[in-house]
Amino acid sequence: MVSDLRPRNSERHFSNDVALRAEHRASYASGEMTDCERLLLLTEFNGILIGSLDYERSAARLMELLVPALGDCCALEIEGSAAASPLALVHAAPQYRRRVDELCARNPSDPFALATDAPAGSGIARPLAARGRRFGTITLVRFRDRTPYSLQEISFAENLIDQLALAVDNARIYQDAQQAIQVREELLAIVSHDLRNPLSVIAGTVTNMLRALPSDAPSRQRAQMDRLNRATKIMDGLVHLLLDQVAIQTGRFSLTMRRVEPSALLNDITEMFQAIAAERRIRLDVRIDSDQDLAFVGDRDRLAQVLSNLVGNAMKFTPTNGCVTLECASVRESVVFSITDTGCGIAEEHLGRIFDRHWHVSRKNNGGTGLGLFIARGIVEAHGGSISAKSIVDGGTTITFVVPRNSTQP
Repeated sequence: MVSDLRPRNSERHFSNDVALRAEHRASYASGEMTDCERLLLLTEFNGILIGSLDYERSAARLMELLVPALGDCCALEIEGSAAASPLALVHAAPQYRRRVDELCARNPSDPFALATDAPAGSGIARPLAARGRRFGTITLVRFRDRTPYSLQEISFAENLIDQLALAVDNARIYQDAQQAIQVREELLAIVSHDLRNPLSVIAGTVTNMLRALPSDAPSRQRAQMDRLNRATKIMDGLVHLLLDQVAIQTGRFSLTMRRVEPSALLNDITEMFQAIAAERRIRLDVRIDSDQDLAFVGDRDRLAQVLSNLVGNAMKFTPTNGCVTLECASVRESVVFSITDTGCGIAEEHLGRIFDRHWHVSRKNNGGTGLGLFIARGIVEAHGGSISAKSIVDGGTTITFVVPRNSTQP
């Protein structure tokens, strides 16, 4: 039983983790460990270390492994971090538990007093340190009726403790990073949400001002109002991107499911980009199997957002007189959409990262937030589907996404 000495409502909390492979423990108390026992202990020790990033739970299990394998009592203290509270644990062999509990009760702020107050025969005290920083201490005590530690046992114990220190430090770094990400996402959500109201006011005001302009208003004045209107729409789009990013990463992304007709959806998208395509002399082609019933269940607005982003990217990187092709087909119980361009293509080493957040392919005319493809992947995966890309440098890119015919949110 591992005693948790941290104050929790003025009571001590006891962990009830069971010891691993208890049948081997009795042999440890009889004398120095054999090579086979050391190997077994090392295997179990490493298995616990790599099994979880919850180092508080792992520490309790490791102490039950170290006692009685390497001592009759073990005390562990780890300093707090940005994402974790301080940790102070004591574990003793059953025959010494009452004595150790009495010592801990007399010195609750110093669990290591047992190393000097208890009837110790020998002990090992070693700091927990990694990457040049000390953040805790562990003490192993062997009482007088046990053989004192040999140099081989001390070296073995120190090796285990150093492995524990590195694992704890890795876990603390991970927890601190996760907390920093959570704080950032919460801040983004708050800021993005609070920006929506004033942006709506600005957008409404600009729209009303444009409508109120007299027909003979100076062209310069109208152009200025148009620029302000476009900038407001861009800002509103960025706010929605940030909100979508936070929703995807926090698992709060939701869909409104209904029947979707792919032919109507693709026609809406091509109409949206027709003017831009004509201006840049890019051909927009739509290929859809009219002989098949391609209707499926999905969030039409969100899928339109995916297609709009993919077609927009394809247009951005397709040269004059190029072509962007939108295709849709049914494959077994899924509907497959693909967008192919005749642009500059993407190098193979970059293809695996284009759906990562805030990542840009180094292509000319690049711009944007780096969130579009990340959000597109989140929307497709929320449908239970998948998205992928194929590309040839100077030969164009095809992005394909697949959604189930009867899609439900995972």
